[in-house]
Amino acid sequence: MDFIEKIVRFFFKKNDFLAQHKKSFRVQNSHNNISPMNIFPIDRVKVGAHSYGGLTLHTYNKKNKKDILVIGNYVSISSNVAFSWMSSIKPKHFAHIHSSQ
Repeated sequence: MDFIEKIVRFFFKKNDFLAQHKKSFRVQNSHNNISPMNIFPIDRVKVGAHSYGGLTLHTYNKKNKKDILVIGNYVSISSNVAFSWMSSIKPKHFAHIHSSQ
């Protein structure tokens, strides 16, 4: 197998993982229209009804099981937005965006 063939196989395999991840996420999130843009722990993400957009979540400490991302109802996630967990940093402030509806 030559080098180019190895690269092509790597990217197809990666896309297969992402496609399966999206299917698993969709099963648990039929009440919204969020689409995962990368692979992350599905069980640690809760999304409300009628939210939509592409969800990119970067996790830097896979051993930390306590962090959870909660996205409310009717939330639109814009393009080029990414969420991240950096467990070694203890935030002093927490931002919460709330819609009036």
